[in-house]
Amino acid sequence: MTFEQLRVFLEIVRSGSFTKAAARLGISQAAASAAVAALETRYKTHFLDRKNRQDQLTPAGHILLEEGEKLQAGFEAFRSRLAQLDQEHLGPLRLAASQTALRYWLPPLIETFARQHPQIELSLQEGSTTQVANAVAIGAADLGVLEQEWGESDFVVERLGTYRLVVVVGTRHPWSGRADIEWKDLPQSDWVSQQHGAAHHELFTQALAQAGLLPSEMEHIVRFPSPEAVVSAVQHGTSAAALPECAVASALATGALWRLPAVQLHGTWSALSYQGRALAPAARAFLGFLRDTLAREALDADAAAPR
Repeated sequence: MTFEQLRVFLEIVRSGSFTKAAARLGISQAAASAAVAALETRYKTHFLDRKNRQDQLTPAGHILLEEGEKLQAGFEAFRSRLAQLDQEHLGPLRLAASQTALRYWLPPLIETFARQHPQIELSLQEGSTTQVANAVAIGAADLGVLEQEWGESDFVVERLGTYRLVVVVGTRHPWSGRADIEWKDLPQSDWVSQQHGAAHHELFTQALAQAGLLPSEMEHIVRFPSPEAVVSAVQHGTSAAALPECAVASALATGALWRLPAVQLHGTWSALSYQGRALAPAARAFLGFLRDTLAREALDADAAAPR
């Protein structure tokens, strides 16, 4: 008897039918029937009495149910303790990330991961794209998270998801409340931005070129060292800025900023590790957590989307 065969049998009893059990386990009804048939062949007895289209337990089936539940509980306890043992030996996680990722996108994810893995000692550092890549390259960070896909061949880059890059203005700006502003209109405004090295700034510069605009046409009043400073300058001034939507979500929700609906593009969140260097166990666990969480969020978003 295998644990998979036992699991199928127990699910059939709990659900009341082969069809429901197969659906819950993600297998075909034929596979569920084959699992029970294999058990009955192995022990030369019937565990289910199929009368009147109902699956009723035989005396042997009652014994298998009682003892099988004990076996399953023991196996689950074994798996849980083994997983806990693995977690205890995960070691530290040194994570480097871009400013926007570490200040806006990653915090709730990191908090959830830290609660699930309290034994992991987290070390966080932020920097520009180049600084994050350098930290990963020299081994100062186990894993990097960027706002773009890094093209250097020395690295392994995994695409995690996308974000929206939006152009925003404050309530004092003449574009506030307008939906007709297009790419060709952008040089008419003053601009503030982050200092060179911010990935979303590079993405916006590339988009300007694709729209036939030169960076020299954009009048930059000042470049700030942090996204928060850019948001504050736009919110209280008369300049425009291009920022990841996660950095301005609160200000947009309160009406302190206005997003130009006709001017937006998408950037990429990506994970960065060094080619040929095995990921540290904690980094591997965090990357797996990100994959699972983002895949689940994508499914939820798809299910909630209007049809």
